[in-house]
Amino acid sequence: MPVEPDSLAGIRILVTRPVMQSDKLLKMIRARGGTPITYPLFDIQPVEPSPALDGIAAQLDQYRYIIFISTNAVQFGLPLIKSRIEANSDKLLAIGRTTAGALIDAGFKHVDFPRERADTEGLLELPGLQACAASGKRILIIRGVGGRELLAHRLRAAGARVDYAEVYRRVPTWYDPDKEIEFWQSARPDIVILTSNSAVDEFVRRVPEKHREAVLNVPAVVMSTRVAEHARALGFSHDLISVDEADDAGIINKCEVLAGSQAR
Repeated sequence: MPVEPDSLAGIRILVTRPVMQSDKLLKMIRARGGTPITYPLFDIQPVEPSPALDGIAAQLDQYRYIIFISTNAVQFGLPLIKSRIEANSDKLLAIGRTTAGALIDAGFKHVDFPRERADTEGLLELPGLQACAASGKRILIIRGVGGRELLAHRLRAAGARVDYAEVYRRVPTWYDPDKEIEFWQSARPDIVILTSNSAVDEFVRRVPEKHREAVLNVPAVVMSTRVAEHARALGFSHDLISVDEADDAGIINKCEVLAGSQAR
């Protein structure tokens, strides 16, 4: 994606991603003249080792596919599988291009992922996964604690036997209450980035009542129409624009679209 040095000039963008996932996005915003405002909603923490996870690791050869649901799943799930899966294995699936790239960077040569849409519906359209489910084979989903059930539900309905390996958890980021009030008095973002329904929930919960109406009237970039609908239901009243590609470049592209509309 070519860098347009002034495409975000004068635009303040609230980035709500966890710290460990936001560095590249912050740099991309700055490179285009924007001002990123960091406000992580969650910290990502690994789950403790357990006999259940050890048991899954011991039987990886019984799964036809291992699905990684996010880059967090790659980071915290790789210790579970890395020494037990061959680099040229065809077992690995990813929710989207960014997650697939993390697996490829880790040394796996063959990672399939949906090209058109980085979500559950896109995964379910992969021919190999459809055939696997129809034949009743076993599938492992590596995800965070308490993730969406739709993927497993649809795979089971198609005939697959599905297990989870929950390898990380999202913990709301702690802020000093007084400093958080000060933050909202001065933040004044032009665009907000929200990547999930849980991020929308936490964001709305955190915004002080006296600032809520103004903040919910700020345009937002979200990762899917599902998140946009959820945000609208919780009171967002301005533009909600979904990314075409669920990666940093896709987010930046939609920030530029909103910045352009504000400039007119």
